[in-house]
Amino acid sequence: MKNRFIKILIILMSLSTLLVFSNKFIENIKADSGFDTDYDSGGWDSSSSWDNDFDSDYDSNYDRDYSSGGGTFHGFTFLIIMFIFIVFVRLLISSKSSKSYHVQTIEKYNELSLDYVNNIINDFNIDDFKSFAYKTFYDVQMAWMEFDYDKLKELLTDELYNNYCTNLESLKLKEQKNVMKGFDLSNIKLTGLKEENNLYIATIVLNVKFYDYIIDKKGNVLRGSDSRKVNNTYKLTFIRSKDKEKDIINCPRCGAPVLGNATGICEYCGSKLINDTYDWVLSKKEII
Repeated sequence: MKNRFIKILIILMSLSTLLVFSNKFIENIKADSGFDTDYDSGGWDSSSSWDNDFDSDYDSNYDRDYSSGGGTFHGFTFLIIMFIFIVFVRLLISSKSSKSYHVQTIEKYNELSLDYVNNIINDFNIDDFKSFAYKTFYDVQMAWMEFDYDKLKELLTDELYNNYCTNLESLKLKEQKNVMKGFDLSNIKLTGLKEENNLYIATIVLNVKFYDYIIDKKGNVLRGSDSRKVNNTYKLTFIRSKDKEKDIINCPRCGAPVLGNATGICEYCGSKLINDTYDWVLSKKEII
């Protein structure tokens, strides 16, 4: 009986140690720009402030209604063993599966063939577009971090831009800043291209690692980590008008008449009327 008690005591001590280390090890809070979550109409999902809901794999509150008979030790030992097993599984998932998960996620998506793409847009350069897409993704992150509303307006659809503005104003009120740096692109694919309602719609899937955390005005880290990169797989949707027109009659953003405007800037909303990206703009951004 004494040996059995010692074994149970060792298990309890091991469990306590594992829980302390696992809580630190599995922390993976993401603070990415625009409160990244799925948003069906092209913006961000306001249902949750941040896309970093911590998923608990088990409930820490259990009803331990044990009898005082001989089954007490067996039931308690079994529960402790299950705890230890779950902790080990979580550690393994955190240390090994995170990277492989994102790799497997992006590998599920096939890149479009050049023949398929050119049947929709003649002389479309896939590599150039992927470079443009990643640059846009990076520029959006930097504009978000620096509260650069003008840059965001150039890169995003109206709906997405307005949602970003709302979230940025929330950060300003809290005197907080979303810091993002150390970007490392792992993979990028053009996974979709179609014509719909006189628009071209292109889909990019990319996997990228970077530091992503929230600081207060004193530089203290409030959320995320400044010492560990997040590993995210994104699905980006870009749109542009099908027909390129040199003479713009109405502002593509607010619809105001622009005939006779020699400045290239809409006098109503301040949008650029002509840009070098041939009016491809980001309309949707999701974490897969």
